[in-house]
Amino acid sequence: MTTLSLKARQIMVFVGIIALVLPLVFLSIEQAFRQSKVHALEQQLEANLYAIIGEIDMDAQIPIVAGGFLPPVLNQSDSGTIALLEDNGQMSWYSDSSLNQKPQLKAIAIENGQSKFQFQAPYWQYSYALFYDNDYGTHNFVIHV
Repeated sequence: MTTLSLKARQIMVFVGIIALVLPLVFLSIEQAFRQSKVHALEQQLEANLYAIIGEIDMDAQIPIVAGGFLPPVLNQSDSGTIALLEDNGQMSWYSDSSLNQKPQLKAIAIENGQSKFQFQAPYWQYSYALFYDNDYGTHNFVIHV
């Protein structure tokens, strides 16, 4: 029986450690990258949502989104980013970017003043619920981006 030299044993241990550690390092880097991308997407959708809130005319009988200062991605057809305004359970406004699409929303449970970020196939969806009172009554609406 032959015995391995000290150098050969060190090389085998080194290769074994590399074979175990390297995949774990790659997986952790990939997971961190994916989480970073999802977080950046959430922030982008949240910024679009606040731009929409700033454009809502709350003095009208039905909330109207003026659209003058909306992000360009919401005014461009087939941009991949769409926005919807749900007023008392009815869709009252769609962004121009959704003209060639028929977006389908699944009902989500969300309280007024709360936001929710989730994957609703085939979209990532950021939703925010709020209410306001005007001369025409109380409006409960949810903005989906």
